[in-house]
Amino acid sequence: MKRLLVFGCVLALAGAAAFGNAATTTVTVAAKLLPVVSVSTTSLDFGTWVAADRIHLATATVTVQASVGTSYAVTLDAGQHYDGVFWRHLQNDGSQVSYLVVDPSGSFLWGDGGFADTYPPGGAVHGVGTGLPQSLTANGFLFTLFASPESPAGTYTDVITVTVYY
Repeated sequence: MKRLLVFGCVLALAGAAAFGNAATTTVTVAAKLLPVVSVSTTSLDFGTWVAADRIHLATATVTVQASVGTSYAVTLDAGQHYDGVFWRHLQNDGSQVSYLVVDPSGSFLWGDGGFADTYPPGGAVHGVGTGLPQSLTANGFLFTLFASPESPAGTYTDVITVTVYY
């Protein structure tokens, strides 16, 4: 075993001594890390109500998790029953009840104006990723005072698509 070790050392020294010059360069090593963004929501549930009684309030949570430093914009589309001007609607067999969704600060209608423009009266909510989940509150206002007393009893629904641009 000792002979093998000595022989290996002699070969290594002989190899290094056989070359008199050297050239050097570098290898650039790089990787591009793409931002990661995910989004989840809870329901905007106005509960049980009686036609033409008042305005009902409800909230939903939109949770965005984005890579550190990633700028994003969260938009809400018009839903399935938008009047084309201002109101989103919950619908049941053709009868509708009007509602609005306002941004977390309560400053403006939350929509997708400037992006997909399915609900241009509303703007996007902007943020910057921290790597941790960030919760945004969607404030809903259901205007049952505009509902007709002849509106059929039942469940009124709509579906809004949430999109995060980054």
